[in-house]
Amino acid sequence: MTDVDAKRRSLAALFAAVVLCAFVTALANDDPPTLDELVAAYFSESDAGKRAQLVGEIERLDAVTIDAVRDAIGRVDVWDPREAGPDTLTLPTVPQDPTQVLVRVPKGYATDHRYPLIVALHGQGGRADQILRYYEGLLGTRVDEFIIAAPQDYKGYQFYCTPQEATEPIELLDTLRRRYRIDTSRIYLTGYSMGGHGSFMTGILCADVYAGVMPLAGTFVGTPTEELRSLLLPNLADTPMLLVWGANDQPPPGEGIDPRVVGIAGPNRVVRQMAAESALPLTPIELPGVGHFDVRPPTDSLADFLKLERRTHLKTVSHWFRYPVQGRRDWLRLRAFTGQPWDDQMFTVRVQPDGDLSAEMLRLLKRWLGLLSGTIDGQRIEIKTKRVQELQVRLYAGMVDFTKPIQLYYQGKIRLDRVVAPRISSTLRTAYDEWEFQYLPYARLTLARSGEVRQH
Repeated sequence: MTDVDAKRRSLAALFAAVVLCAFVTALANDDPPTLDELVAAYFSESDAGKRAQLVGEIERLDAVTIDAVRDAIGRVDVWDPREAGPDTLTLPTVPQDPTQVLVRVPKGYATDHRYPLIVALHGQGGRADQILRYYEGLLGTRVDEFIIAAPQDYKGYQFYCTPQEATEPIELLDTLRRRYRIDTSRIYLTGYSMGGHGSFMTGILCADVYAGVMPLAGTFVGTPTEELRSLLLPNLADTPMLLVWGANDQPPPGEGIDPRVVGIAGPNRVVRQMAAESALPLTPIELPGVGHFDVRPPTDSLADFLKLERRTHLKTVSHWFRYPVQGRRDWLRLRAFTGQPWDDQMFTVRVQPDGDLSAEMLRLLKRWLGLLSGTIDGQRIEIKTKRVQELQVRLYAGMVDFTKPIQLYYQGKIRLDRVVAPRISSTLRTAYDEWEFQYLPYARLTLARSGEVRQH
């Protein structure tokens, strides 16, 4: 156990003792604990059995509502104080090669305030402290409005990574949420050069955790075919991207060089056209006369980008993904994958002499990748998936009318037709398990491949 961990556990124990003392005092005065006190005690308790008892206490409060519980969760302050300046943490995603993360804690950091987060990825051969200084320069006088996290020699931000490495982007956010008070509606992913490539790909494969993605001097690389690119790019349907590159960021002319697939400018022009044809929220900015090393987003565009908030409670979702950890899109969450995910970099396509190579490649990709898709129309929910053994359906306030029956269709067949009542326990457990205090479901359904539906 590190000194930091020991200190954190000591503070948590002290907080729990203070809450318990308040309970004893309240009972002695015949004054029962308030909702806020019970909720605070719930998040300070490490024992699952005692948390379950606290859920019961909360549910038995007079006139308690799930809306009131949600609001109380939002008021909880369970973070340790942090000094302004550089902070470091370690991600043991790959135990033999842990990732070090350099974090800039803003001046005046206080745990009673939510801070937007910027995750910044360095370029090839670069370092976390270098990219951190670059974004400090971009933000200027606004720098202390944000927490900035820069992982060193990061993993899992490309299409071709191992299943273990693919967990790192999500693990990073989970670690940061537990260490700092972050505004989870305003998490921005960005990077320069290789980091731009990484932010582009991760923004596509983990689209629903970011308010916006900003690749600088980077492009959509690391995918083997144009068919895969066309399949994955629509994942950005509800995740805005600010894509900035230099017009001169391209290789010199040469025999056999296709400017559409080599360099940065050429591929980004193709992406610009594809995004326009699909009406995706992608803002492309090509900087005239600029090469690879002088890319900076225009001041007004950056300001608009940093106002974005994560889009949630969507009526229509569709998300292709490779690894189970990437199987999440707003109100749909993968719980179990069918078979083994595609973890190779190469594949063989066999077609007849008069066959369509592109169509056959697309067919294979759709067989290998996972898909979560769904629509909500009033009380009717329709879900279709590929390579999913079990998934979780999360219902948020305002998505459906919880007083009326819900018709849930899966793979074209009706699986549920009844009222689904909100559960305070589901809201509390989600907040605790994910350390998420802003986007909280009122009900959770588990849907199996067989069609069985369970509420939990």
